[in-house]
Amino acid sequence: MFDSLLNLYGSKYRSPVLYVHFDKNVYSNNETIWFTGYLLNGADGLSYNTLSLVLVKDDNRSILMDDRFVINNGFCFGNTTIPDSVNAGAYTLIAYGNRISGDVPDAVFTQQITVKTGNQPTFNASLNPLDTSATLANQKVMLLVNFMDQKSAPVSVPVKFFVGDARKPVTTGAVKTANGQYIFNIPSSLLNMANNKLHVQVKYKAEVQDLSMVLPVASQPAQVLFFPEGGNLVNGIVNTIGWEVKSAEGKPLFANVVLYADKQVLDTVHNNGSGLGRFAFIPQKNKQYYLKLLGSNNNEVFNLPAIVNSPSLTVNKAVVNDTLIVDVHNNDPQRKLYLIGHNYSQTFFESVVENRVGQRMKIILKDVPRGLLQLTLVDSLGRPYADRLIFAHYNNTSRLEITTDNATYAARKKVKLNIKLTGLADNAAVSVAVVQANRVEMRNKNDIETYIHLRQKIGELPLKENYFSNTFFDKRDLEDLLLIKGWSRYKWTDVLKAEQNTLVSKETELKLSGKVTRLIGKFKPPVMLITLNPGAMYETDINGNFALPDSNILTEPNKTIGIMVANGDVADYKIDIVNPYDTVNKVLALNMSPVTIYTSAQQNSSDLSIPGTERAIQLKEVVIKDKKVDDVFYPKFGGIGANECGDYVCQYNILNCPNHRFASGNTPPIVGMSYQGRVYQGCQIMKVANKQTGLKFKGIYAAQEFYPSDYSEINPSQPEYLSTIYWKNQLLLKKGEVQEVSFYTGDITGPFKVIVQGITADDVIYGEAVFNVKKQ
Repeated sequence: MFDSLLNLYGSKYRSPVLYVHFDKNVYSNNETIWFTGYLLNGADGLSYNTLSLVLVKDDNRSILMDDRFVINNGFCFGNTTIPDSVNAGAYTLIAYGNRISGDVPDAVFTQQITVKTGNQPTFNASLNPLDTSATLANQKVMLLVNFMDQKSAPVSVPVKFFVGDARKPVTTGAVKTANGQYIFNIPSSLLNMANNKLHVQVKYKAEVQDLSMVLPVASQPAQVLFFPEGGNLVNGIVNTIGWEVKSAEGKPLFANVVLYADKQVLDTVHNNGSGLGRFAFIPQKNKQYYLKLLGSNNNEVFNLPAIVNSPSLTVNKAVVNDTLIVDVHNNDPQRKLYLIGHNYSQTFFESVVENRVGQRMKIILKDVPRGLLQLTLVDSLGRPYADRLIFAHYNNTSRLEITTDNATYAARKKVKLNIKLTGLADNAAVSVAVVQANRVEMRNKNDIETYIHLRQKIGELPLKENYFSNTFFDKRDLEDLLLIKGWSRYKWTDVLKAEQNTLVSKETELKLSGKVTRLIGKFKPPVMLITLNPGAMYETDINGNFALPDSNILTEPNKTIGIMVANGDVADYKIDIVNPYDTVNKVLALNMSPVTIYTSAQQNSSDLSIPGTERAIQLKEVVIKDKKVDDVFYPKFGGIGANECGDYVCQYNILNCPNHRFASGNTPPIVGMSYQGRVYQGCQIMKVANKQTGLKFKGIYAAQEFYPSDYSEINPSQPEYLSTIYWKNQLLLKKGEVQEVSFYTGDITGPFKVIVQGITADDVIYGEAVFNVKKQ
């Protein structure tokens, strides 16, 4: 009887779910990012054709990179490069599709990453607390700047700083060090829980280092939150209460607490390291229940919610496979109740509750998909009384068996990797990354199974390696998560309003376009335009506007497209590219909320530097200028050995190989020659003798294949420090069949991770393995 309401509600708020598998989450500047994007949620994903990828600096929300890539049938394969100008620090990659409602894209995915410098640092900077007590009038923090070559160390270096959020800092300043030191005096009166982070930027010549440190604020009481199962604390029956303890700034706290009833001790309970816990008791309406933290310096009391007489439901196990047991309590047997299982878009079952005080209901979950399922207890008018989140078919899934032919390899040795699909699914499409283990930070982990089934529906989760490895502790933690973080307190009321709210946001599609303006004389349409790399012709309308169809602006990663007026005197016109993505990028960057990871107070810039034994030889880009021709369409120089278009061939005979962009053995390609199956068509450069007003712009990048090193063919003497040694965009698996891939280790030693994740016909799939590389 509630199907139509849920379908209406779901049709208004359902949107495709975007997930992007990046090869790792720690990069260095000038390093290539490889990724596969998955648009999930049925046929809706097929209406998307472009993925935008934006790199945003966490502390000041500045946009450092934005690129666009082709989406085809819900998949997006791409690669891009971290700009050399990006400083080491914390960043967020924001990916979104080309359809928006208002100012907000329908499908958005964020991935926090760490960028470390791959360049040899000239100096090391560190923040060191001196007097940082919240009770002091001023907090003192010392900045130390030590140069590697003390003989050439300058007398002072410029420093910029701010405290709080860069969008509205509580204080800012620009100072200089004296003999490598500077002491910040931050008034404690400026600080509060929302603005207590010191951000410091040190600059010497072209080298910039960013540091940050959390400053203490006046002690504030911990937050204790209660989450009664079902939504209410119900009189006279056993109640399970989820509870959470965190500091005033939101840091999870481990705590032991005492439960009181009218000043009488009932029990002592504790939570886990994520600040989550649960306890059970039978409340009586005429008593007052509260908790006190053990070891606390104050006698603060945390009162439990008010006790009510109401229908309720209890789920002994919320993490289940095929069968769910629900106990329903009805304090008024004359009231007709219904138990609905749904996902706020679709109803999976609707069971009538018997007209008696208590009933145990056994529900077979055959027609329920794997994942989260919402239970809502309502009366005949749809009014909600209790809510509960469960996870169905926890173990009923597909698995990946990932093995290597050896556990340990020497440098530059061949690895045979076997991947086997087992379990329910007959087929899977997965992306495969083999990366240096320390390039996958736990604090930035965001695997497809956890994201699709938990994070994108519940929100941020306690930091944990895996919620789905089927151990006792994993299931226990997921049970607590569902009880506490999945507590909605009747989102169902929004469903009941679905019929009243008939307004649906207008959806628009993001597309690049352009406009031509006449600088001299009267505008006479149409104006013809021409582009190269790729080549195409365009015609403006009577107002000078023209469209840029996505299919016409496909190009290779890191390449730009040149456009100019094809007829008339080109100096008489101005061309502008209208990029609607720019506005969306700014909105997303401004409103993003990076997850705070609580670390030690002291920070050293050396923590954000790639060790010298793992640092690739990186050469700065060179800009070549030919004074004989206009260089408006002169492309960005591609690297060592490149031609005037920036095209080059690496020593492995790969055209524009991202892994060897700055290798000394690169050579210019030859027109008509085949490089790993790609025939080079030549270099197209617009050269004009007179002044003209064309411009270059970024198009949409097509997929580029990852070519791993093959040391059986070429074994260069120069070290190859590649943190990603294998990447595969779409590997197709069949149930029970072993899929073998092979690649070579590089010159970086230590543990490497194999990360495999993707989709099956009706679920997502994820798996990992580890092997080691040792010195020869």
